[in-house]
Amino acid sequence: YYIINAISTILSGFLYDVNPYIPIILALTTTLFLTILSRGFVEPPIIQNKKKNKKDFSEIKNLKESFKFILKSERLKSLILFSAITVGVFNVLTNYEISLLENLDIDAKYLGIIFAVLGIISGIVTKKQEVFHNKHRNKTLSLILGGLGISIIISGIAAIIATKYRIFIIFIIISYVIKYAYKGIYNPLMDKYLRNFSNEEIDTKIFTAKNFFGSIFSVI
Repeated sequence: YYIINAISTILSGFLYDVNPYIPIILALTTTLFLTILSRGFVEPPIIQNKKKNKKDFSEIKNLKESFKFILKSERLKSLILFSAITVGVFNVLTNYEISLLENLDIDAKYLGIIFAVLGIISGIVTKKQEVFHNKHRNKTLSLILGGLGISIIISGIAAIIATKYRIFIIFIIISYVIKYAYKGIYNPLMDKYLRNFSNEEIDTKIFTAKNFFGSIFSVI
């Protein structure tokens, strides 16, 4: 995933220099193609319960049931809240990271290369998430958010100085490396922690709630 993402990021950076609309059109075309492709998956026949209401909206039902289940567990409530806030922060930072480098007059094709490398770093670090968890245990999430905070501070200070001394752009990139490394650890670990509370029956409900709150906090 990270390697393919890196290739597409570099490609979009170079194409953006040619015409800013090309990456957007390609992304839209790919999305439409995948939407059509997804309609081709054939599910095995499911034996319907005769008593089941035909007007039952399963997605809404899953969401309601997930809320009820989550409210019964203090630890699960904390994880969902932590996940929602962190996802919101990651999404906001992604926009700021690009804008920050654009304001420092970094060319689009170089932005593509930089973020491709950062994506690959996330992929490499992802493989070490189990080692990180075993070493820090209950402090893992605190360390991830703490490291993320430090990287934000470094990039902020470096950005101010970089307006006069371009060499400090290096420190901005270093701060991004820290952030993407922690992001690579965070994503699989959070899913793993949430699955500790789930089985095949409630798995969908928990992750529905996670994605729902993550989207809400991203908007906020």
